[in-house]
Amino acid sequence: MSNKSTKSIKLNHKTNPPCNDSNVIASTNDGGFADGRSKASPDSEKIEQTATKLQLRNFSSVEQIQDSECVAIQKNSYRNDWIASSDLRPPRNDVSCHSELVSESISKKMLKQVQHDIITRNELIHLSTYPPIHFKKIAFTLAETLITIGIIGVVAALTIPGLINNYKAHRLHTQFLKSYSTIQQAFKQMEADDVSLDPSTYPTGQFYKTFMRYLNAPFDCGDTGTHSAKLYLPCYKLENGYTTFDGNKKVDDGKLDDGQIAMQDGSLLLFENYIYYLLIHVDLNGYNNLPNRWGHDLFTFQFVDGEIKPMGERGTSYTSLNKFCNTTGNEDYNGITCAYKAKNNTDYFKSVVKSFK
Repeated sequence: MSNKSTKSIKLNHKTNPPCNDSNVIASTNDGGFADGRSKASPDSEKIEQTATKLQLRNFSSVEQIQDSECVAIQKNSYRNDWIASSDLRPPRNDVSCHSELVSESISKKMLKQVQHDIITRNELIHLSTYPPIHFKKIAFTLAETLITIGIIGVVAALTIPGLINNYKAHRLHTQFLKSYSTIQQAFKQMEADDVSLDPSTYPTGQFYKTFMRYLNAPFDCGDTGTHSAKLYLPCYKLENGYTTFDGNKKVDDGKLDDGQIAMQDGSLLLFENYIYYLLIHVDLNGYNNLPNRWGHDLFTFQFVDGEIKPMGERGTSYTSLNKFCNTTGNEDYNGITCAYKAKNNTDYFKSVVKSFK
């Protein structure tokens, strides 16, 4: 070693720190090395530091950075030896550096910088791979809206009529069964009370008054064959009339003129009481609702052999279904036997509603 005084050895990545080799390189007051070699130029040192930083970007821990600092310091020492030596001897391989001698604060600071650079690099890669999304206000064009409305209109035109027809058919069928059940119950209650069920024991136009006592909150429309009739809704006015099943003729008022009863559910009961002949007609939806057609919303029941039966059933006065329940028929009583079909065919009202739109 030189006799000149030496400075204390500083452990810094910008200078040459001591390693565990006996040949420790120390800086001197005169800017040279102890063995007489000159320092590396500031430019070369700056280049080395920049290269070291670029290499350190690949590290992720303090230990790795400390090792890298030590290697960089060794390289600087070897390069200085190489340049200053006159015999151009190759670098030494026996120098080992201890990472714990490198300043821990510097390593942490460099680690923080490396982590920041890594995050910045990843963000740049992400942005270059996936360009920024420019959000736009989502809306439909006028053409798309019109096409959608058109499709909805077509679907509605195909499905809604069928749904409406099914609803009407179901409503008529339900009302038919309810009215039929109401009439049956009234006759059974009359029989239980030992009230005469023989039509011949009642004067014309009087049976309905006795029958009305066995109904729930009925409205007496009166005897339509006399001046006592209440000729206003919900009652039936004879001069307006019902039509036959085919819609070509008017129903004979003589079959409907012996009393009317308006029910709370909107239906209307019309009676024909003549000596031994007793008919009860039911307008399912009331006279104020169309079509007021026999076989569609007007159905006829007959009291035969002590029970009420739908007209067309065996034992009733009219049993020919093809003749008296035909959409193309032209009979005066066409539609009178449709009650039998309505009772026994669950799809009867669907076909009727579909036929008469």
